[in-house]
Amino acid sequence: MATASLLHAAWKTWLGTLICLFQPAEKFAYGAQAMVDDGLYDKIPIPDVVLGQHVLAMKEGVIALDGGPMLPAVDLFEIRIFGKSGHNFRPDICVDPILKSANVVVKLQGIVTKETKPEDFAIVTCASINGGTTANIVPDFADLRVSIRSYEPEIHQRLVAAVERAVRAECEASGCLSFKEAFGDNVIEKGPSGASEDFSALATACGAPYVFYMWGCIDKETWSRAEKVGTLNQIPQNHSAGFAPAIRPTLEREAYKHSQLQL
Repeated sequence: MATASLLHAAWKTWLGTLICLFQPAEKFAYGAQAMVDDGLYDKIPIPDVVLGQHVLAMKEGVIALDGGPMLPAVDLFEIRIFGKSGHNFRPDICVDPILKSANVVVKLQGIVTKETKPEDFAIVTCASINGGTTANIVPDFADLRVSIRSYEPEIHQRLVAAVERAVRAECEASGCLSFKEAFGDNVIEKGPSGASEDFSALATACGAPYVFYMWGCIDKETWSRAEKVGTLNQIPQNHSAGFAPAIRPTLEREAYKHSQLQL
């Protein structure tokens, strides 16, 4: 909004069409694609270039970018593994989805270590597992939440297929059922990140070139003190409860920088 306000105030000094998009659900990797699928480029002009950015725990005033991939693609799976409930003193007539889920998690860990080349970036994570409500009853089902990340479409497709294969194979073997990221010295190089955004869908859907960059938000004095004593790695990062961006200088400078990039 600040960038739009600045450029609107200076409209006599530049030519072109500024398109401001406010994208939902970027962390879940479906917001940008949903906008495209909903006819985004039937409603607005095809852009010459698409710019995206994200705040990051770096020194305030710094912009970080690099050539090539910046953020990986991400997919999220919600997996429900069905069993057969009953009392735990009769395991012979039950199908335990907790045990099967544990076996699935172990199998998922082998996808990257045993099915992906070491030089290929790939992540498979099961970060949530829930099932049952008490210690002596085998539940009817267990739920897993799994995410995968990669840079290359071919690798991503293999990861998706491997996750589904691992889940289906375990469930069939166990008798279960299942399946579900112009400023002088302030510009620094930043390699690829393991975080994910689906911003690129806005550009690839219309064949436009695009740039995604990070901008620093940590107070310069805080950053300098940490740099002197070697504790930069202790500065709270995004999504941490201690993450504390310097709001005003960050917002003001980023608005000006982003306005420059539009021009």
